[in-house]
Formats: sequence, structure tokens, C-alpha cells
Amino acid sequence: MGACPLRPLIFILAMMASAHYGCSSMIAESSHEDPDKFAVACDSIGNLISSCTETRLAFSDLEKLFESRLDKETVPFISSEIRQILSKPLDIRALISSTTFTEAGVEFPAGIEGRLSSIIAQFMKTHYHCNFFSGFPPQAEQSLDLITYLDLIISIMEEAGVHIENAFSALSKGERGYIAASSLSFLHDFTSADRIGDDAFTSFVSLASRVNLIEMAKAFKSLGWLFSREHITLLKALSSKAHDYRKEESKDRFFRGEILLMKQSSIGLMVIGGFGSNVYLEDAAVIIDLGGDDTYLNNAGSSPYERKGSGIGRITSPVSIIIDVEGNDSYLSTRHGSMGSGFMGIGVLMDLDGDDFYSGSILSQGSGFLGIGSLIDLKGNDLYSAQEISQGAGLFGGGILIDGTGDDKYSGAKYIQGFGGPGGRGILLDVSGNDLYRAGVKYASTYGTSEVYHTVAQGAGWGLRGKAAGGVGILQDKAGNDIYIAGNFSQGTGYYLGLGVLMDDAGNDRYIGSRYCQGSAAHLAAGIILDRKGSDSYSARIAASQGGAWDLSFACALDLEGDDKYQAGDLALGAGAQNGIGLFYDGYGKDHYRANPMGLGYGGDLTYEEGRQAANIGIFLDTGGCNDIYDIKDLADNLRLKRGEQGIFVDE
Repeated sequence: MGACPLRPLIFILAMMASAHYGCSSMIAESSHEDPDKFAVACDSIGNLISSCTETRLAFSDLEKLFESRLDKETVPFISSEIRQILSKPLDIRALISSTTFTEAGVEFPAGIEGRLSSIIAQFMKTHYHCNFFSGFPPQAEQSLDLITYLDLIISIMEEAGVHIENAFSALSKGERGYIAASSLSFLHDFTSADRIGDDAFTSFVSLASRVNLIEMAKAFKSLGWLFSREHITLLKALSSKAHDYRKEESKDRFFRGEILLMKQSSIGLMVIGGFGSNVYLEDAAVIIDLGGDDTYLNNAGSSPYERKGSGIGRITSPVSIIIDVEGNDSYLSTRHGSMGSGFMGIGVLMDLDGDDFYSGSILSQGSGFLGIGSLIDLKGNDLYSAQEISQGAGLFGGGILIDGTGDDKYSGAKYIQGFGGPGGRGILLDVSGNDLYRAGVKYASTYGTSEVYHTVAQGAGWGLRGKAAGGVGILQDKAGNDIYIAGNFSQGTGYYLGLGVLMDDAGNDRYIGSRYCQGSAAHLAAGIILDRKGSDSYSARIAASQGGAWDLSFACALDLEGDDKYQAGDLALGAGAQNGIGLFYDGYGKDHYRANPMGLGYGGDLTYEEGRQAANIGIFLDTGGCNDIYDIKDLADNLRLKRGEQGIFVDE
């Protein structure tokens, strides 16, 4: 590397202390000792950058440039997470530990009931700085009957309602009415990208920035008991006693089947369904269904509202809860806001057991729009289908989708599967099973590429340049052999002050994307993909992927072990352009690489603003394995060299 020689990495030296260069027996010993491979990866990248004075100084200059540009941004909703990672790009471990569920040694052999509260608590603390307590209310004893149980539900929903009212207190009555009346047209413009420069669109963003999401988080916190093991145990006990209640077939045309109780309350309509196969057609504030293969054709745990013309007249209940104890259920809706959607309020849908089918439109399946929504499915092989801003998605709010055991399938159009739009935090956590994630119908590529979709999905943070900063989108899959299929801007990607993270903890996985995917970012943003275990396959059809950063951005792709295959285009596999930092790491395995030459530790072009007096950094590091294959000219196993503007390629 001429004037800037690279010193061997510290941990490589340790592993090779008594072995020949290349495939050594010490590598097997290290694997047997099961080191913290994530820590090894992060430390190795840091050591590599520090080993060269020129690269270290260039990296420091980029950190300062990122911070200065952040300080100049005046748009609303800039998140603490994007500030954290852009100010300290190498502190990846701190970001991952705070934004994803990384509790050491946790397994879920019998479901996630015991860990559900801690998962949601971590989400709330990280993203809303809210200490989430889900303690067992003293009046909630095992001897409760269904009537007393509903009274308890009413009390916590009333408390949540007070916080929701506080969340909108900075808006006048007229402004609140305007938000309600304009919300549906705003959502259309946002999802279709029509008229996003109009004054009405800008006015809506300005009003949304004045909604107090910390108060909204407190409203969600009021419902914390619902997610506790104690509550789930109590509900199952109440279900076992339901035969003591009078059963009759409902004559109400909106609630068909076996209904044990139906009443109006201070928080809206409350319904308890029995063990038969019920059909719910009318919206309700609360539905508790004790069993049977049920069909929900209503709001299904989303804030009920009244339509007025082409908009919304008023929210009739700012909080909605549906809990289905067991059965193979179907949740079907074409309305805006359904299936655990916080639509200007709080929405909760919990399904405790069964192979379920969810089919929603916009804002569904654990989504938040000026509110917080959650969908919790504990057991079963489930099918999720949606359109936009769904499946763990937040826009001016928070969305959570947690799926426990089972082989699941997720599909949708755009802004889905761990999506954070402006002011939004979205997380999709799938605990176990061989799952399929598919994003991409309806919206063609904005680059004009045929047969490619614009998706913004599977761990994506998305902003509106010059108008609103992007949010935080996280997709985490803890176990199973999974398949991820998406188009542009997906699989751990950030765009304009957005942060996207895709983390897969175990399994032999397959990732298929297009432009800006698999750990990529553009325009002062950050994207990370982290695969901890398994022999995986990565395919990116076009450019900017697998640790590709463009324009004041940070992108990182880490695969900690396994025999992996990579296929990509330009600006990939650890590459930066226009003052970008792109990092790539692969450890412990025999790997195969196929990509265009403008990647693999390449520092690319500097034409924006005459280079901004800073460089690009691209880092490619493959270590801990042997006999890697490179289908790229001049690159090979056991090689070190400098590539482009502050680019480093190392295969150890």
C-alpha cells in the first residue's frame, strides 16, 4: 500500500501465533471457544482503520463533517439514533444493543410470554425514553370474573386516554380537526409521492411535529399490564371458566356467533366472544374472544373513527384493544388503520394461539400514525399481507409487530416490515421459524428499472429531503432459515436522516434486493445489516449495497460466520462515494464474491460540493476463513491493498 502499510490485526495475530499463514488450526480453536464474534468484527474494523494514519485522519474528518452537517439541518424529527451513529460510526455495538433485542443467552422454546414485556420495554425506553412498567395491578387477582376484568381494562384505557389528550394539547381544536380531516389525503400523498411539495402537505408535517409523542408513549405505557405474563395467564384462566357464563347466538347483524357479553362503556363498545366461530363486522373499542376460528372484518385493534366525506370526522375511541385467546383466525380489512394500528391514538391486537391470516391495507399490522400500534402474535404459522405503512411501521408514531413461534410469511407493497418514516419508529421482531419476507408490488422503481419495485422495507428509515428527517426502521429475525425479497431501499437502509437495521441472529438465509439494499444509505443517513450465524446468500441486482454509502452517509454490512455467497454491482461490499463511509466484514467461513470492480473496499467519486474537503472510506475485511473465491480481477484470497480514495481491501 505504498506510504500507508497495513499492520496485521491484533486478533489475527493471536489466532495465528503458532500456525502458518492461511488456514490454521487456531481458527478452529477460536471458533470452539465461541468468542463474541460481533465484538471481534467491530474491533477488527476499528483496528484496521487505526492501523493507517492517513485512513484514521480521513475517518476523523468524515465524523466531523457528518456532525457539522447534522447541526445545520433544520428539518423536524431528527432522531437521537441517527445522531448517535453518524457522530460515532464505529460504535455499532452500542447502537445495536440499544435498538434491537439482544439479551444474551435468551431462548424461546415454549413461546415468548415471559419476555414480551421486556421486549416492548426496550423498544419504549430506546425510542421514547419511557420506562415501561407492566406490573400486575393489585386488584387483578386470579379470582376475577369477566365483568371485573373488563372494568380493569376500562380503567387502564381511561388512563391512556388522558395521555392521548395531552399529546394533542399543543394543537388548537381547529388544528386537530384539520389533521383528522386531512389525514387520509396526506397518507395518499405520502405513499404515492404525489404533491409532497404542496403547501397542504408541508402544513400537515408542521402540525404533526407538534404532537407530543412522549405523551403518546405514556398512553401506551398505561396498557403495559396487557403484555405481562401475569395478564396472559389470567386471561387463559378466565377463558377456562367461560362455560359458567350464559351463552347465546347473537342476533346482532354486526356481531355474529356466540357472544357472552356486549355493552357500551365510557371508552366505547366492549364485546366478549365465546368459543364458537364468531364474525365481527362492526368496530369496537374492546373485543376479547376466548376461542374458535373467528373472522374480524372491523378495526381489529385500531382506533375507531367516523368518516366525514373523504376524511375523518372524529376519533370515536382513541384506544382500541383486541385479544383473541385461541383459534385459526382471519383478520381482513380495507380501511385505513386496522389490526393493531395506533391511528391518532393507541391500538393493540394480541393473538395468543393459532394459524392466522392477516390481510390489511394502509396502516395495519402493528403500525402507528400520530399514535402507537402493536400486533402481537404468540404462536402459529401465520400469513401477513398488507399494502403500505404496515407490519411494524411508524409515521409520526410507533409501530410494533412481534411474532413468536411458527413459520410465517410477510408480504406487502411499500413502507413495510420494520419501517420508520418521519417522526416514526417501526420494528418487526420474529422470534423463530423459517420465514419469508417479500416486499414489492404496485410501485415501480423510481430509477426506471424494469421489473424492480420501489419498496422501502425490511429495516428502512426514510425521510423527505428538505422537509422532514427519516425515522428508525428495524427488522430482526432471531432464528430460522429465512428468505428476504425486496426492491430498492430495503434490508437495512437509510435515506435522508433515516436509520435502517436488518438483523438476523441465526439460520441459513437468503437476501435478494436491488438498488440501495443490504446495509446501504444515502443523503446523511445510515443503514446496517447484521447476520450473526449461518451460511447465507446475498444478491443485489444493481448498485449501492452490502456496505455501500452515498453522500454523507454511513453503511455497514456484517456477516459473522458461515460459508457465504455475495453478488452485487457498483458501490458495494464496503464502498463509499460523495463523502460516504462504507464498511463490510465477513468472518469464519469460505466465501464467494461476485461484483463490479467499483466496490470491495473502494473509495469512490468526490464531486458533490467540490468534495467538501473530506474523503470517502471503503473498508472490505474478510477474515477467519480460507480459500475464498473472488470473481473480480486483481482480487484474491490472502491479499491486502489500497483501492481508490481511502479504500482498503483485506482478505486474511
